[in-house]
Amino acid sequence: MVATRARVREKDRVELRHVQYFVAVAEERHFGRAAQRVGIEQSPLSRAIKTLEQDLGIRLLNRSSRGTSVTPAGEDFLIHARRILAATDQARSAMQISARVGVRSLRIGLTPCSGQARVAELLARARIESVDQPITVTDAALAALHDHVLSGILDCGISTQECHADGVVAHKLWSESPAFALPVDHPLAALPVITAGDLNDSLPIYVAAPHAPMADLVTPSIQAHAQGISAYVETVRHTEQMLTLVGSGLGIGITSESAAAFLAAPRVAFKKFVGEEISVPTWLLRKRGVASPSICKLIKIARDLD
Repeated sequence: MVATRARVREKDRVELRHVQYFVAVAEERHFGRAAQRVGIEQSPLSRAIKTLEQDLGIRLLNRSSRGTSVTPAGEDFLIHARRILAATDQARSAMQISARVGVRSLRIGLTPCSGQARVAELLARARIESVDQPITVTDAALAALHDHVLSGILDCGISTQECHADGVVAHKLWSESPAFALPVDHPLAALPVITAGDLNDSLPIYVAAPHAPMADLVTPSIQAHAQGISAYVETVRHTEQMLTLVGSGLGIGITSESAAAFLAAPRVAFKKFVGEEISVPTWLLRKRGVASPSICKLIKIARDLD
């Protein structure tokens, strides 16, 4: 029975190099160029992709005389494949740093945070001031962040959602105020700041998924103050997508004040939202117990940003 289970695990295992090959083909849309990119012949590349498709049980690519295209399932897998390769690169870098300096890295997990600009500033200051350890950063969904902090895979995590799981302690780092992204030719783009009552048209309101908690707080205020607006809010996956929709005049966007200072996009104006006490906190999550000196210093640096 043990041998059978081992064979099943071996059969179902996806090879990392096959994932790398798939990303190359998906991005190049051409087996010849992808083969040159990864440094192998086209025939073994094609065989590796077929093996990957068999391992996953899905067709990733459409092949025809007219060229190569990615299937819908392949597009979904491409997102995960890029994350796998990025995580592998991060792990390799962390091990190289640890080996070079002889100290284990401070491992921080990041969920999609509303305060990306502040997170960047926090990590930059921590690096400059030396938090006694090298820093490595990993993307993580909230549920995975909790598990990895509890298991010790991560030393801490940063999230806009407070954790109430047993064994995890949450430290409030800062709070973010909302801001609006407007088409540059929108009448409100001429105002210095925006209030809820200013929003009196029916353009859709777009919010990138990392800023959804901000939109949840802002929307009721708009509905309570504005006249003739349904406050229809649509969540899109990425900030870049939100900016594209706003810049094309198809709607307005909700983001955070620090992100607005960090972002730049053609045909988009950012305006502070005022008149309401609305903010979304960002939390540092760590395993219950005595916090390490490095985590304590990280918390202090974060709170000093205000």
